[in-house]
Amino acid sequence: MRFVTVFVGALLIAPAHGATSFISTGNDLLFACENDGDRTYCLGYIAGVMDVFEQSRELQQKRQCLPLGAHIGQVRDVVLKYLQRNPTRRTNPVASLVETAVVETWHCG
Repeated sequence: MRFVTVFVGALLIAPAHGATSFISTGNDLLFACENDGDRTYCLGYIAGVMDVFEQSRELQQKRQCLPLGAHIGQVRDVVLKYLQRNPTRRTNPVASLVETAVVETWHCG
């Protein structure tokens, strides 16, 4: 059953035809989030990074970073604003950029 859940989840965030096939830098994520055909992929990618980030914090016995009730669209807005304000950092690995944007916004370092 777990395989089915993971498989279905992967299908939901898999890129549509013509969508960004691989996101590795902030430039890739910014392009995906600003491209109408890739917006679902953008949200799925950010949600996946945040799931891993929050799980890692929990394992380290740190408090949850995102405030209760924060919506993935709100997190996306924070990440996009960070990427737009920091163009010289966009070539960095995208997961670290997402985490940095969230930590700086909600002061949970």
